[in-house]
Amino acid sequence: MLKRKHMGGFTLMEFLVGALVSSAVLYSISLATVNNLRSAGVESDRHKLNATLRQVLDIMTRDIGRSGYWANAASLLNSSNSNPYSTITNTASCVLFSYNRDTPVPSLPPADDEQYGFAFTGNAVYARTAGTPWDCNNTTAWSALTDSNVVEITSLTITRMWPEDTAATTASATEDGLSYTVHRTVSGNSVLCVREYQISLSGRLKKKPTITQTYQATIKVRNDEVKRGVTSAPTCA
Repeated sequence: MLKRKHMGGFTLMEFLVGALVSSAVLYSISLATVNNLRSAGVESDRHKLNATLRQVLDIMTRDIGRSGYWANAASLLNSSNSNPYSTITNTASCVLFSYNRDTPVPSLPPADDEQYGFAFTGNAVYARTAGTPWDCNNTTAWSALTDSNVVEITSLTITRMWPEDTAATTASATEDGLSYTVHRTVSGNSVLCVREYQISLSGRLKKKPTITQTYQATIKVRNDEVKRGVTSAPTCA
């Protein structure tokens, strides 16, 4: 007698259930992949913004910190000479300064290529270059340090870290919360001015303005300013 063999396989219902489970797994994998790529893209954009802001802040702090360097500074000893590179002028969003590169001659003003500055205008940070006005009110010809088509600078604040204050020789905690020496008398008619500045820089991505960042830095100008011929109360304003 012939025996009937049973054929193995899946029923239609089993096949449909298997296909549904497989589709759900594939969808989950695809969704995770898309989310990972999206997160990676956001992190890449954030890194681009952070790198730009850190680079600009590093350039500013290093350059401003050099302010006042003069190769002929020894001539200040036992003389009435003044350092022609010592002056720093700043507004809330601009700073002008100079340091000696190639003209170590007493009493001469800084050469054109020794005059520097940084300013915030039009969603970018600009640096003063030789041949352009050394003026915070005329920065249109300066060179941009940032590309506003990629990163928009939203704020640049430059603050001297003590008030344009008093005849006191130190800034008390009640004035600005800091406990360092602001200035001290060097001799009867001379004053040594210690200078520190705080920079706050904020920016965002042009195409993704919700991605923002702010960095701050404190600058100690390494070359203190010596003021001669002080006849009244000493001031470093």
